[in-house]
Amino acid sequence: MLPTPAAARDWFEEFEKDSTWDRLVQTCAHILGEEGHSKRNLGGPIRNWMRRGGTYLSPLGGVQPKPVEVAEALLKDVRATEDRVVLLAPLEGIGFTKTEMDFGDFQILQPKAEQLEVLLGMLVNRIFYPHAATSTKRLTDHWYIRCEMRKDRKLGPTYDPLALVFGGPVLPEYTHLPPRIEAPLKSLILWDEQRYGLGIDFWIEFVSIPFVIVAQDNPFKALRPAPPIGAFRFYQPIIIDGQEVGEEPGRLIDLAAEDTVRFEVFIRKVTVQLQKIRSMGEPWEFVDHGLNYLLKGFFSDGLDQLIRHIVALEAFLGGKDSDISLTEQLSKRVAAIYSGDSGRSEAASKEFKDLYKIRCALVHGRPFKAEVDSDHLWRARKLARTVAIRIVDIHSQLAEEAEKGRLTRIPKREEILSMPDAEGVRARLGWLSRVFPSLDT
Repeated sequence: MLPTPAAARDWFEEFEKDSTWDRLVQTCAHILGEEGHSKRNLGGPIRNWMRRGGTYLSPLGGVQPKPVEVAEALLKDVRATEDRVVLLAPLEGIGFTKTEMDFGDFQILQPKAEQLEVLLGMLVNRIFYPHAATSTKRLTDHWYIRCEMRKDRKLGPTYDPLALVFGGPVLPEYTHLPPRIEAPLKSLILWDEQRYGLGIDFWIEFVSIPFVIVAQDNPFKALRPAPPIGAFRFYQPIIIDGQEVGEEPGRLIDLAAEDTVRFEVFIRKVTVQLQKIRSMGEPWEFVDHGLNYLLKGFFSDGLDQLIRHIVALEAFLGGKDSDISLTEQLSKRVAAIYSGDSGRSEAASKEFKDLYKIRCALVHGRPFKAEVDSDHLWRARKLARTVAIRIVDIHSQLAEEAEKGRLTRIPKREEILSMPDAEGVRARLGWLSRVFPSLDT
C-alpha cells in the first residue's frame, strides 16, 4: 500500500537530514564541478532533481533506482543548456466551438485535465510541493493562450539580491503579463468583433486574464505556487430544485461555429502580417511600438485608457516633417485612413480632435470643459484600433512586395505617412505605386 503524500514527504525529508544525504550531495557537487558548475548551494537543486526527476517516485512505486541510471540521468540534465517554458494565459469569459486553434507562434486551446496534470507535474506536486498542487478540473473550464519559449538553464538562484535592494533599469511595461504573452495579444486586440455583428466590445465586456501559468521543465528548480483559481471572476452557482449544488463558469459570450471560424481566420491573417512587418527590422519597429500602447490601453482603467489610445495614434501617425500643428497633422492622417468614405473621413477627423482636447486637458492639468463618459473611451479605442488595422495592412502589403523583389528599397515610415498629408488620398498601395514606380499594382 502506498503511503499518503504527507507520509512520503516526511519520510524523504527525514532522509535528507541524514549523513547519507550529505554524502550524496557532495558526490553530485563533484560531478557538477567537473561540468563547470559551482559546487556551492547545491542541496536545493539536487533535492528538487530527486523529487521532480522521478528518483524519489521510483521506490514509492516499488522500483529500486539503479545508481548508474540515476547518475546518467543527472548528467544529462546537468549538460542541458536550455529549458523549455510553456505559458498558459486563461481567456476568462469567452468560449469557442473549437478546442484548439493553431496560429503558429501561439495557440488558443481548451486543455484536458490529464494534459494539465502532466504539464504541471501534479503527481509530484501533491507529494513534494503541496503549495503547487491544485485541482486541474476547474482549470479546464477555460480557453488559454499557449506559448512556448526557451531560456538558458540555471541550476542555482537566478535572482540578484542586490538588485532587489538597490533596483536596476526601469523598463516600459504595457500589461501585467509576460512579454511572451503580450505578443499574441497584439493580434487578438485587433479583432473587431463588431464587424461580425456581435455588438459587444471583445475586451471591455468580457475577456479577463487573471493570471498566467508558467511551466518550466528545469528539474533543478522548485515549482511555482499553484495557479490562483480563486482569481477567476465569472463563476455562477448551479441551482437544482432550489438548492445550490455547485458552480460553473459564466461566459458573457460563447462564439458560434461560424464566428469561431471568422475569429480564427482573422487572427491567423493578422499574425502572419505582423511577422512580415517584423521581418523588415528596425525601420518598421514603430508598428510594434504603437501596438504596445494600444495593448496598454486595453489593460488600463478609466481615463488612462483614452490617454494610451491617443499615444498609440501618435506612435502610428505622428511625425516631425510637417509645418502644421501635431493636432492638425494627426487629424489629417486619421481622415486619410477613412478617405474611402468622405462622410466617415470628416467624422473621424472631428472625433480625433474632440478626443485630443480631452487628452490635452488631462495631461496638462486643466479642467474638462465637456463631460467625459465611457462612450469617449470606447470611441478612442475604436479609432486607435481602426488606425492600427490599416497601418498593419499597409505595411504587411509592402513587406510582401519587398519579399517578391518588387520594391527597389524599403520606404521609411516618414515617407509612407507623408503621402496622405500631400495628396489627401487613402493610405494604400494605390498612392504608393506613384512614389515607387517599381511597385506593380
